[in-house]
Amino acid sequence: MAIDLIQYLNQRKEEEKSIKKSKLPFVTLSREAGCNSMNIVRELQFLIKNTSKVKWNIFNKEIVEKEAKLLDIDLMQVRRILDANRRGHLDEILRAFGSRYYKSDRSIRNTLRNLVSTFAQEGNVIIVGRAGAIITAGMSGGLHIRLVAPIEWRIKNIQRQKDLTEAQANEYVKTTDEQRSKLLYEFSKKQICEIHFDMVFNNASLTDIEIASMIFGLMKQRNMVP
Repeated sequence: MAIDLIQYLNQRKEEEKSIKKSKLPFVTLSREAGCNSMNIVRELQFLIKNTSKVKWNIFNKEIVEKEAKLLDIDLMQVRRILDANRRGHLDEILRAFGSRYYKSDRSIRNTLRNLVSTFAQEGNVIIVGRAGAIITAGMSGGLHIRLVAPIEWRIKNIQRQKDLTEAQANEYVKTTDEQRSKLLYEFSKKQICEIHFDMVFNNASLTDIEIASMIFGLMKQRNMVP
């Protein structure tokens, strides 16, 4: 992740002058709280790996946070590499995935927009959440997926996954949905129902493997994987 962040910082100045249009393939996955997004993404990554020689990466909040916790030494090395004016950009990146993530902070939103755009432009990446479908809407080469399910199913699913009480799971699902809707609105000024996706799957009626297989099938039809 340290290398990716350095690449991002090196590209940021140029990207601010000119928005690069991606022609490389990428996938965005938007989801309602309680859907099995990561199970589906890992299964999709497995299918791609067995078919393509090109490695596909996963970009999501959890991965960045996990890496950030392990970056104490790397962060010091990165800061030594960067000049004083650009060190603050690294802090902005980490803040964009922290507790202030959903607040209406223009600098954080811009950082997130640039970071997601950079990964999409590099291609061969599955972007989970992070307003990926909105941020990359003007780029070619993308496939935009949405996961939905009845709220009762999602509450039970998250209750089982996180070992919560029903009340806790209910609060988690409702709060997370509200936060995600707010984030999408801040980026697009649209409600989620106004945003168009290439494919929408009901996670309650389709298995994770079935969903991943159908996404993979469309990717092959679009020549996104060789």
